[in-house]
Amino acid sequence: MAADKLPGFGSMPRRRARNERAVDDLAKHLRQLQQFGPVEAAFVSLARTTAASLDRLEHDGDRSEHVVGSVARVHLQALDALRPNVTTAGDTFDRLIDELSTAVRDA
Repeated sequence: MAADKLPGFGSMPRRRARNERAVDDLAKHLRQLQQFGPVEAAFVSLARTTAASLDRLEHDGDRSEHVVGSVARVHLQALDALRPNVTTAGDTFDRLIDELSTAVRDA
């Protein structure tokens, strides 16, 4: 027996917040560098999931800081696995990681 559809499921558009947008920017960067294969796609999928969780937790007044830290740790591991295999001028990737870390701390 198929589960009933939740009321309103799929009817409300969901905006991507800053962590998700940052992951999308990183995925775009990897595609431009031609470093986006099936393994990277899997890590981007994980990073999008953890980014969405962090974005939701940011607005949850009842959130546990332990939960935020746990999700952020997995998110950082996924981002670390997606580190491009080239040296970027001006430490662009390090700036991206700093921005993502700031977003996680701000949550």
